[in-house]
This record gives sequence, C-alpha cells and structure tokens, in this order.
Amino acid sequence: MEPKQNNQRSYIGKGVSLKGTMIFHGTLHIDGNFEGEINTNDTLIVGETGHVRADIKGGIIINRGTVEGTIEARKTISLYSNSVVSGTINTPSLYMEEGAEFQGSCSMLSAEERKPLYLDVDAKLKVVENCPI
Repeated sequence: MEPKQNNQRSYIGKGVSLKGTMIFHGTLHIDGNFEGEINTNDTLIVGETGHVRADIKGGIIINRGTVEGTIEARKTISLYSNSVVSGTINTPSLYMEEGAEFQGSCSMLSAEERKPLYLDVDAKLKVVENCPI
C-alpha cells in the first residue's frame, strides 16, 4: 500500500463568497471572498482576486490578494507584489516582495522560542501542542 499523500487541491473561484469555518487538507486556492476562520496544516493560497477576512492558522500561507485578520503560519508566509495584508502576522519565516502592502504587527519567533503547533483537522480542530510533526 502506498503512503497517503496530501496532494488534494481545492479552489474557490472569483465571484464565489463563503462565510464560516474552513478546515482542509492539501492546498486551497481562493480567488473569491471568504469570511470567518481557516485552519489547515497545509497550504493556503489567496489569489490576485481573492479577499479573505479571517483568522488563519496554517502551514504555508501565500498571499497575492487581500487578507484582513490574524495570520499564523507554522512554516512561512509569503506576500507577493500587489498583495495587501491588514492585521497580525505570526510566523517563523516571512517573505515580502516589493509592492506588497502590510499594515499591522508581525511576530517572528526563532526555532527555539516557537512551540510546534499541530492541528488535527480530522478531530474538529483539536489543538495538540508539542506534537512531533
């Protein structure tokens, strides 16, 4: 039996608006509008036409659109040219292209200071700290 891989990809297209709590595996690309909470161990991509107003917890967060709220990434946050972020960023690694706009606060902890965060997305958001990843 082959090991299970997280190659799942989901897409929220331009013109689609959703509100609520989103929990997913794999990669989610948002080109529409979302408001609420987003939780994943994997990758969130906000596309150029995407607008997200949410508290976000994830592994990798890539922004090419607009994000308002608190963004917490276990691995990295990337802000590309013409992207806009308004809120709080918590991440061990931040990449920001020229032309990206950021208004808010940013906390970057070293590997020794940050506690590993594991989101068990199958258990309705049970947060387990200090769990090997």
